[in-house]
Amino acid sequence: MSKVWKPSKSQCATILQAAALIVGKGVGSIFVDAGLRFDDEKESLNWLLLGEETDVVDFVSWSEFKKGVQLTDDGRAEVDFYIRPKNVRDTNLLSNLYVQVLDGEIVYLTEHGPEGYCYLFDAERAIQARPKKSPASA
Repeated sequence: MSKVWKPSKSQCATILQAAALIVGKGVGSIFVDAGLRFDDEKESLNWLLLGEETDVVDFVSWSEFKKGVQLTDDGRAEVDFYIRPKNVRDTNLLSNLYVQVLDGEIVYLTEHGPEGYCYLFDAERAIQARPKKSPASA
């Protein structure tokens, strides 16, 4: 039986916050969709389960992604997200977000694959810095 990573609520918040940091202010609302990749034999959100040559064949909605991503036998996943504007007619790609997972924990969030700047700690700090809702406004 294969292992599946189902991102926690806090992991989802971290991924979305990293996407917002990557595209910056002034963009407004965004869509963050996972890329469904394909090699000659199969398709997967986790491109570590595929061969060397892969291509994106479709996008998986955020709600579909949250249902889980199959892990490798050693507990790893690499998922490529696509960030697009939500409230404009232009559906061009704003950027990508590359997420590395090891044993159910996000270990790397970057815009440019494993060589890029890691947004993991910036995203976590931004979430912690958000003002807390007062009981009267909740």
